[in-house]
Amino acid sequence: MSLKKQVKELKFDCLKKEEELETIRKSLKNTRQQEFELEVKSYIEECQRLRLLLTAMLHEGPKHPLYQERLSHLEQQRQQNEFTVASISAQNQELMQALQAKEEELSKRAGDKAARKEMKQELSKAKKAIREKEKELNRLKNEVQQ
Repeated sequence: MSLKKQVKELKFDCLKKEEELETIRKSLKNTRQQEFELEVKSYIEECQRLRLLLTAMLHEGPKHPLYQERLSHLEQQRQQNEFTVASISAQNQELMQALQAKEEELSKRAGDKAARKEMKQELSKAKKAIREKEKELNRLKNEVQQ
C-alpha cells in the first residue's frame, strides 16, 4: 500500500471518529437538556400544588386539617415547655434555698471562727496574766521565805 492511500484512509477514519464524537456530544447535551426540562416541569407542578394548598388553607382558615394539625402540635410543645419551665423553676427554688442555707452556715461558721479567735486571744491574755500573777506570787513567796 502506498503512503498516500494510508494517509487518505487514516484521514477518513479520523473524520468518522470526529463525527461519532460529535454525535455523542450532541446526545449528552440533549440528555442534559431533557433532564433540566423534566426538573423544571416537576418544580412547576410542585409550585402549583403548593399554591392550591395555600389557597385552600387561606380559604378554610383555622378549619383546614393542616392548620389544626399544626395547632395541636404547637399546643403540645407549649405544654411541654410549660412543664419544663415549672420543673426548672422548682429546681431553681430548691437550689436557692440550699444556697441560702449554705450562706447562713458559712456566715455562722465565720462568726464562730471570729468568736473562737476572740476567745483564744482572751484566753492567751488570761494565761499571760496568770503567768504574771504566778511570777509575782513566786516572787512574794521568795520574799516571805527570806
